[in-house]
Amino acid sequence: MNKYELTLVVNAKIEDDERAAAVEKAKEIITRFGGTVTEVEDAGKKRLAYEIQKMKEGYYYFIQFDADAACPAEGRSPDAATGRCTACGTERHNPRRRSRPRWPRCPRS
Repeated sequence: MNKYELTLVVNAKIEDDERAAAVEKAKEIITRFGGTVTEVEDAGKKRLAYEIQKMKEGYYYFIQFDADAACPAEGRSPDAATGRCTACGTERHNPRRRSRPRWPRCPRS
């Protein structure tokens, strides 16, 4: 089984119970396709880098799960999510960590 992380962005204008239902629906989709949810992290309300479906803010949820390689490809339709991103890794993915190394600057001639 591979480790994955689903980033779920939910509309900031909906109520708390509707947001919780959207997260539960995403978890149900994962389990329906044979995945096992290991952790759900609520990152809170954040400003989007650019507008998505006329929204400027959204609630971010990071859902870590274990699944076969076919699971993320089959379950790509969370309705309440404005964006989705599945990242595969052998270790726990940390979205706040810089993903690529900083290279030293070349001296100018």
